[in-house]
Amino acid sequence: MTPEEITASTILLDLDDTLYPRSSMLLPYISARIARHLQRTLRIPHSQADSIRMHYMEKYGSTLAGLINQEHIDPDDFTKYVYDINYQQFIDNSQSLKLLLNRFKQRKIVYTNGARIHAEHVLSSLGVDNVVDGI
Repeated sequence: MTPEEITASTILLDLDDTLYPRSSMLLPYISARIARHLQRTLRIPHSQADSIRMHYMEKYGSTLAGLINQEHIDPDDFTKYVYDINYQQFIDNSQSLKLLLNRFKQRKIVYTNGARIHAEHVLSSLGVDNVVDGI
């Protein structure tokens, strides 16, 4: 199916490991930062941090949601730490993705279970932040 054949008014675009390749290793790096934040905040060893991270992911849909519900942590502190990285070391500007997305005349909404700032960094690194209509 070509972009011209799509009749929907809106297209949902999955962000992580879809708009950029899994081989970028961005998500494993972010997972490691989440574990380090858990170690620091909860004062626990690394081995516990990863299992708590996974438990909160399964139970609450995200580690952050679990931390807010169970540990009453400051979500801004978590977000600032976890996503304070150089995204361009993981994701290259993609002129081909930009050209492809521009072929779609529909409204383009990016979906992620990550934080908005994460999506903004990824889209900026890809060079498509001005092509999508919302996150």
